Amino acid sequence: MAVGRVGSLVAALWMIALGASSTGALAQTGVAGRWDGSVDQPTGALAVTIRLSETDGGGLAGSAHIPLRGVLDAPLERLELDGRSVAFEVSPAGVRFELTLSEDGSELAGEMIQAGQRFTARLLRGVDRPDAEPTLFPPVPRQRQKWRAIVEFPNLNLDLAFTFTPRGESGWDGAMDVPLQALTGLAVDQIELGDEVRFVVPNPAGGDRPPLIFNLRRTAPDAARGEMRQAGSSFGVRMWRLDDPDEEVTVSRPQTPAPPFPYRTREVELVSPADGVTLTGEFVIPPGQGPFPGVVFITGSGPQDRDQTIAEHKPFLVLADRLARMGVASLRLDDRGVGGSGGSTFDATAVTLIQDINAAVEWLASQPEVADGEVGLLGHSEGAMLAPIAATFSDRPIAFLVLLAPPALPGDELLILQREALRRAQGVTGPRLARERELHERLVGLAKRGAPAEEIAQALHDLAAAERAGRDDQQAYADRVVEAQASALASPWFVDFLNRDPRPALRAATMPVLALFGERDLQVPPDPNAEKLREALESAGNQRADVRVLPVLNHLLQPCVTGLPDEYYRIMTTMSEDAIAAIEDFVGEVTSARAPDRPEPAP
Repeated sequence: MAVGRVGSLVAALWMIALGASSTGALAQTGVAGRWDGSVDQPTGALAVTIRLSETDGGGLAGSAHIPLRGVLDAPLERLELDGRSVAFEVSPAGVRFELTLSEDGSELAGEMIQAGQRFTARLLRGVDRPDAEPTLFPPVPRQRQKWRAIVEFPNLNLDLAFTFTPRGESGWDGAMDVPLQALTGLAVDQIELGDEVRFVVPNPAGGDRPPLIFNLRRTAPDAARGEMRQAGSSFGVRMWRLDDPDEEVTVSRPQTPAPPFPYRTREVELVSPADGVTLTGEFVIPPGQGPFPGVVFITGSGPQDRDQTIAEHKPFLVLADRLARMGVASLRLDDRGVGGSGGSTFDATAVTLIQDINAAVEWLASQPEVADGEVGLLGHSEGAMLAPIAATFSDRPIAFLVLLAPPALPGDELLILQREALRRAQGVTGPRLARERELHERLVGLAKRGAPAEEIAQALHDLAAAERAGRDDQQAYADRVVEAQASALASPWFVDFLNRDPRPALRAATMPVLALFGERDLQVPPDPNAEKLREALESAGNQRADVRVLPVLNHLLQPCVTGLPDEYYRIMTTMSEDAIAAIEDFVGEVTSARAPDRPEPAP
């Protein structure tokens, strides 16, 4: 039985079985069964389990399990049953319980009395029958071990990790990690590791939230299943022991593809004609007989790997996998300075990056597995800004463009719009927002004209200090921001980005174009970028452009609440299935590939 600590989770487990009543009373009240819960005490929640069962003579019998008091399956005494109320004593613990069954039969609530003091008690009907057969698995080895758990909430599977270490002859010490919240080493109490696995996590967040109570039964020597309870709610839990106690447990990313794969992959090295820098990546070859359409992926701003890994999401890997399964080859490259690629992203201007992109197009188009004239570009954010520009300079015709969160404003205007949208979403308004905008416009203006690094650093310090106005750490915060960001703001890449305007290239784009915006994107806000993009493509006479704003999606095209970047990590979905389906359908329409069959929408 194991007890673990997880922030604001429930803090106590009980195990009791009662005795003494008539068959008629049992049928009327429904108190027979297993009940798990806790007692609120000043020193913390006390975990308890109660078992009540009918005797051969029609009476009621039971036992109590209170591990923190050293009470293990102690018989209940002086048991009284009156309608929906039940009372009993647990002599080894020196306590008496007075409880009442809820109308729906799911809860026993009342008080535990000890030395004249009364403490609130609440028990919920347990997950197993009182007559459940013991599993009798071999004992859990007394060695340091790590268990992974998944708590099944209605709209989220939450990953947890528990490390258990033997203490003394029979006890255990425990710690819990919550990868989603970047919490580690949270204390776990009242641990039992046997056929039943139980433990408590008594409020690691330091507030007044109720503890977490875990109550599971082993289903295999190294696995268990049961539930987690907190404040009257219960959620399914699956746990299994990892082979390596030092293995890191990360958050679930259910869309990240896992082997076996139906397609082949090949590591790639190519040389950029811009400066001879070597770029590394992965070529994905669909199953079946080619040649296949192909697509070159173009990452967003900043140094990115080939998968565009952000907050442990890998959106380009997800898309490459889905496209390969419908018969589209692809090439994803690590940005300069990332992985095996040489050079530095911050030293590269658009001229350099476009040559990198078109070298990738040339390489992909020259592969025997790739169909002639069917290579397109897929870019996200800055990559979607670069894709139309690269298409205008490509020696090979670009068959199509997929633009995800594409900027349609010059870089300096975009950054000013972006920051204001982010700050408004964070609740900043009025004179404070106006002052921050003034300071930000000054910073952007200095960076855009290539001012001395010292001037840029001072302007950045002023802006950061304004963000922290009124706080004790104002100056220290501003110093940290300057240390982390000043060099990037003076880099060739950033200066070039601020002076870059995507609209001339968009006005020349006549190939099929799919552009997807997230309604709640705060980094490339769809208002006004979507309309500006439509206008530019219409001026090109492009009759094959599809510009969409997808509801409730953020900059990564994830379903979200606020659109703020701090949600990226907490969201399990890497990319909305609606966005992926739109990409698949578009590529299937404009190339020889075939999009997956999907059921017709209901009328």
